[in-house]
Amino acid sequence: MINGLNEDLQKSSYSQIKSMFGDYQDLKFESLKIYPKNGESFDIYRFKGAFEKNKEVEVRAVLNKQGKLSGFFIKPWNDNL
Repeated sequence: MINGLNEDLQKSSYSQIKSMFGDYQDLKFESLKIYPKNGESFDIYRFKGAFEKNKEVEVRAVLNKQGKLSGFFIKPWNDNL
């Protein structure tokens, strides 16, 4: 993640998120789920974000068994995982 998520990519990603959802306003922890898949375990952290254009956006961080980031998503909120 460190090598792949350089400053230019971070700025570009933020620009894309801002164009979709507007300015960031707030973030609250919603849930943690341990999810087994193919013999591995993943911790899925879900946060409910509020942005200018959309008050319910999911910010999801997925960590693998070693505690390393293996996924990061921002999308419209859905109560179901």
